[in-house]
Amino acid sequence: MSTSGAAALASIPFAEGKDYTRADIARTVGGPVQPGISTPKRFPFVLIFTGGRGKKFGYKDRWTSEGTFVYTGQGKRGEMTYRLGNKAIADTPRSGKGILLFHTQTGRVQRYFGRLRLLRTWTEQLPDESGSLRRAILFELAPISTSAAPATVGPLDRVRHLAELKRRAREGASHAPARKTRESVDFERSPAIVTYARARAGGTCEACGAVAPFVDSSGDPFLICHHIQSLSDEGPDDPEAVGAICPNCHYHIHYGRDGVGINARLGEVVRKKEQSERPVGSSGTETGS
Repeated sequence: MSTSGAAALASIPFAEGKDYTRADIARTVGGPVQPGISTPKRFPFVLIFTGGRGKKFGYKDRWTSEGTFVYTGQGKRGEMTYRLGNKAIADTPRSGKGILLFHTQTGRVQRYFGRLRLLRTWTEQLPDESGSLRRAILFELAPISTSAAPATVGPLDRVRHLAELKRRAREGASHAPARKTRESVDFERSPAIVTYARARAGGTCEACGAVAPFVDSSGDPFLICHHIQSLSDEGPDDPEAVGAICPNCHYHIHYGRDGVGINARLGEVVRKKEQSERPVGSSGTETGS
């Protein structure tokens, strides 16, 4: 069964951004109330839970600068293996199950983030709960947008839709510099900004104007969200500082001889788009001409 199978057809009984206890979740879909990975038998999704407490077990969950989520597999001590919850995640492309992400808030409260899909899996040497290095399994997951504007909406509906996505993106924006330590730098991008930038692009690369090269497994045009000023250079995580671009332009900017110039032109395109965006009045009508 493909990823467009049972998981795509099943309704998800959780609302994005809403809080639930583990007991609430278990009553709704079944499954245990303790593990960080839950695999309810009659629910075509794997549930994963992340939170700050995992750090003491050597877990390295994080959002990347590309808007994907890196999730550390199950296992507090010793080598991690592809069994139980880890196997369930790794098997999702074959099983057709989806992945639902919950962020631990306080105590037993879990906030539902949304649905993700598996991009890749690999292993790293990370400490376990005793501090001993062991093989740890990591999964890179991509959010599946549930907020993309339908292709059939009219111009005014699209303006309203983008305005709502931009509001959410601004709520999640950060102008604080990346958190740096002696050993590493953590770069975290707001998922709302990723969703907004891709919606603003409308399936077309904001750097070169080409149509996205393919449609991803969730049915969305594949564009990479790129910080015009890198987070590692203390660039802002703000919707006006992010462009949605094709893979070719992404690598051209990072590795091409004229990458700096392409990046500058992308910045100008995004700036003009943001300045020319038609606001929507409180009465529901467009303002201006």
